[in-house]
Amino acid sequence: MNLEEYIKENTATFDAFLQDFLSINLTNHSAKLLEAMNYSLLNGGKRIRPLLVMAFAQNLDIKKEYYMNVALAVEFVHTYSLIHDDIMDDDDFRRGQLATHKKFDIPTAMLAGNSLLTWAFQILSDESTHPNTEVRNYLTGFLSSSSGHTGLAYGQSLDLEYQFGNKNADYKKILKMHDLKTARLFKFCTRAPFVLCNPKILLNNKKTEHLDIFGTNFGLIFQATDDLLDYRDLDKSVDLGNIMSYKNNDEVVNYCKKLAKEALASLKNLEIDSQVLTELIQFIIIRKS
Repeated sequence: MNLEEYIKENTATFDAFLQDFLSINLTNHSAKLLEAMNYSLLNGGKRIRPLLVMAFAQNLDIKKEYYMNVALAVEFVHTYSLIHDDIMDDDDFRRGQLATHKKFDIPTAMLAGNSLLTWAFQILSDESTHPNTEVRNYLTGFLSSSSGHTGLAYGQSLDLEYQFGNKNADYKKILKMHDLKTARLFKFCTRAPFVLCNPKILLNNKKTEHLDIFGTNFGLIFQATDDLLDYRDLDKSVDLGNIMSYKNNDEVVNYCKKLAKEALASLKNLEIDSQVLTELIQFIIIRKS
């Protein structure tokens, strides 16, 4: 199976799992809120984070429901962040369709995002994700720290500062923002499947270090290429929060290739022979959207 077939098949698997989950768990006690949550979750998307969870988990001996629940949780957090990001940036569209706050209204969109964020933690804390309480507690805490003031939310606050002309922005600070805003969630995606498979992984500092290198580098590549695509789409007009304000096209591509080389070396150290993961990280560098 080539990468295109893998992405198509596993995206369909995830979307079917998501649809079933929503149909079972969403009731009509607040129809407008639930409609906004559904709209945001089912509004397209590349599903890169769930795919990364699935790609690692499929190399391990894990019950499918366990890792699919983790994939759901991380996609819920990602979707919450997009809803709030569109509000803060006052964007009209997301993935070619009206942004949630434009389709509904700002209060409903905020509540939808908040609900998805908290629902992610509810999913991870449920026994259907793993029978071991320590595993559930660890995953819940790790996703929380990756999402809040020590992770994604902090990165987003820095992004807002740089968007509005913080003159103290520089290349190193942009990389820190990329790590917080984007890479922290990807690090969760790579570590979580191993914790599901064997909680003792957390006692192996060398193995978790290799996992974190792959997840962090994957996220940094993803954000750098996002910036590069924005630079091209906006005809070279970008704010101080974009890596292209500090580096040229070739420098960013070479930076991504260096990160990819480090990430793939970490896979070998983990003794994972996954052509899918190798091709996926290379695909992220050359993607067009």
